[in-house]
Amino acid sequence: MAKSFSLEIKTPEALIFSGEIESLIVPHNDGLQGYLADHEPVLRELVQGTLEYRKRGSSSEAEKVEIEGGFMTFSHNKAIIFIR
Repeated sequence: MAKSFSLEIKTPEALIFSGEIESLIVPHNDGLQGYLADHEPVLRELVQGTLEYRKRGSSSEAEKVEIEGGFMTFSHNKAIIFIR
């Protein structure tokens, strides 16, 4: 099983998702960026597009969320995404 990390997806009004995932793909100005456990720390502005994440131990397709933009931090195996 792949190593997992924590993800939170938030809006100003609500927590959209909180849980352990194995991979994350986010849209930003340079295209799509993928993240796995133990990624170096980052702070990234996100652009309109689709973010995708695969839950820990899931054999199904990745979960997808359409976003208008936002910000993401990744540090110490925890990703936090703030979306508009």
